[in-house]
Parts: sequence; C-alpha cells; structure tokens
Amino acid sequence: MSGIGAASLTVVAPVRADAGASEALLAALERLGDGDAGPFARVPGTHFGRFAFIPALTGTRGEALESEGSFLLMCADFDSTQAAWTAALCERAGDQVDSVMGFCDGFPGSGDLAGVANYFLAHNVPPGFTVAGYRRIRVEEVREALRLQRALGELAVRAQAEGLSGVDLRDAWREAVGRGAVGGGAVGGGAVGG
Repeated sequence: MSGIGAASLTVVAPVRADAGASEALLAALERLGDGDAGPFARVPGTHFGRFAFIPALTGTRGEALESEGSFLLMCADFDSTQAAWTAALCERAGDQVDSVMGFCDGFPGSGDLAGVANYFLAHNVPPGFTVAGYRRIRVEEVREALRLQRALGELAVRAQAEGLSGVDLRDAWREAVGRGAVGGGAVGGGAVGG
C-alpha cells in the first residue's frame, strides 16, 4: 500500500512521435479541466489523480534527452484494486481518458478494458517511496468530514446572526449533522456529548 488510498498507480506512457502529437496532447490536457470536471472525479474512491506532460527525460547532468521523446504521466491513489479502478475509469470517463491517452504509443482505447489494464501494467512505474501525511481513510469519509465542517461553519454563522435559543440551536445542530446524534451518539466517527 502507498499514498492515502489502498492502492496507487503511476503510468509513464510514451507520446506518439508523429508531428503535432505533443501539441495536440497539451491542448487535450487543457480541455480536460480540473477538479470535478476531470476524469478522476468520475471514479468513486479516487483520492488523487493527475495527468502531466513530460516534454523530455533528463540525463545525469540535467540535460534534456530529446531523442527519448516525450511522455504522459498519469498517477492516482484510490480505494480499490488497480484492476477495479482501471475498469471504473474506462467505464465512467472513457471519453476523457481516450482524449488524452489516445496520443500515447499503443494505447488501446477505453473500450478495451483488458487492453487498458495491460497497458497500465506495462507502463507502471512504482514509486520509490511515498509520503502520506494522513492516516488511510476512504474518500467517502473525507467528503463527509468536509460536509460536516461546512455545515457546522454555516450553523455557527446562523446561530450568531439569528441569536438562536438553546432548543433552536440543538435542532439546527441535529439538522446540520444529519443525524439525531446529540447526547452521546456517534457523528462522523467521533462521539458528541450533550
């Protein structure tokens, strides 16, 4: 295991050498957008996912090794197995994956799930080490914690602005938390006392 998810994948795929492929790839990467618009946001359980263009590898003195060509880096941390995540990526975001990975030598296309899985395995570069600043936690837990943080922040602002009574504050708390958890019940994995 590595990263913050249960598994990770780092693919370094050679970009086709035909004229204009690198420029077209850069334009395709730009069109993907980021955050919720990108392909990795479509795959449940993905903690992190990125594409990056590598124009050239470097030699021992930092010189560009242009003869080696350019590469596309794809890396992700996720909660499932590599095979399950790859299948979900192809099924849920195949159009976006193809729009970028289609510029890589030998990429079979998202319609060929086994081919993509084999392609990712063939171009996988395991990290030498991983630094994770957080304990392992599922994406759903992270999202719930962020939702709770937003809801409680909004509640604090509302309570001050409206001068909520104790009973109204308790009811608003229960609504914000999304559970009838006052009085010792569990909220988001922690205990809340009443």
